[in-house]
Amino acid sequence: MLNNSNVTAPPSEKVEDQELECSRVLFIIYVGIFGPIVIFGIIGNTLSFMVLSWEKHNRVATFLLQCLALTDSLFLFISGICQIFPAMTIYLQALSIKNMIQPYIQVIFWPFVHITQFLTVWMTVLVAFNRYIAICRPFRANQLCTKRKVRLQVGLLVLFSVVYCIPRFFEVKLESLPNSTYMESKQRDFVQNKVYKYTYEVVVYLLVVLLIPLILLIFLNTHLIRELIAARNRRLKRSIGGEDDDEEQNLTLVMVVIVLVFIFCQTPAFLNQLLFVIIGHTQYYCVSAYFIFFQCSNLIVCANSAANFVIYYAFRKQFRGRLAAFCGRKRLSDSAYHQVALVERNGTRISDNGVERLHDHT
Repeated sequence: MLNNSNVTAPPSEKVEDQELECSRVLFIIYVGIFGPIVIFGIIGNTLSFMVLSWEKHNRVATFLLQCLALTDSLFLFISGICQIFPAMTIYLQALSIKNMIQPYIQVIFWPFVHITQFLTVWMTVLVAFNRYIAICRPFRANQLCTKRKVRLQVGLLVLFSVVYCIPRFFEVKLESLPNSTYMESKQRDFVQNKVYKYTYEVVVYLLVVLLIPLILLIFLNTHLIRELIAARNRRLKRSIGGEDDDEEQNLTLVMVVIVLVFIFCQTPAFLNQLLFVIIGHTQYYCVSAYFIFFQCSNLIVCANSAANFVIYYAFRKQFRGRLAAFCGRKRLSDSAYHQVALVERNGTRISDNGVERLHDHT
């Protein structure tokens, strides 16, 4: 669970020294490390979105990857506002700026952190599910993984994420400080209720945002890896393979890597929730081991949303070529683009061996 950087006082006589050390740790994690990750991630996801728009081979998979890039960028942007600003103002001791803006961040932006986090998690599940159907259940792909049905799935996912996070909009309220023009954010009474706290914020969050998605992704990824190995063995036996097969296998490999990285980055958040249940916030003080682990798990979760651009570049040759063309390193003539677009719209491709029919992959 992402944290809003509120820290309890340390059980120490040297409170001021501990708080100074705490502010330094938060500044290093969220400004020094997380800040560049946010910038890199938003730029990388934007480039990925644009380059993927040139992909004509598999429109359904491309659409889902573009949706994933969009949700990742939103998550990074909103998380950056909520995490970087408090860490910076605390370290710089700009308390007047913090008191002026921080309450509005907690009331307005934090609910959207949870919405976008939910979207990034389940969008990854949706990407893996559609790839599983296309590769492992190809005879059902035309029914379940059409462009229209995938758009419906994404729309329902956005709707469900908003409905699930509605309570977040009512957890904090703004109140005027006495004899001051500043506002303060204050938790509503129901947030401290143990039933709400452990049911919604722990059990439901643990299941819906962490455990169930991880189990589903492990199941789907296991089958995709098996199919990749089986397809490779079949090709070695035949010693032949079409260009379409190469595209499909490469796209599947990319999605497998995306899921593996996701599982790796989300596991600390899962462990973090278990630690919260076991030891609670009694050990969350500056700068305890649990405090450091808590912040690092937040950092890893957010870094996951910046990783997909690296995965595309490392594992997908077509992406590297299109990125080079997009950045102007490699020019393709307008007539060549027009020819490729016209050929692929008509369901054929011009190759060294002549004109081939394109299969309608899902």
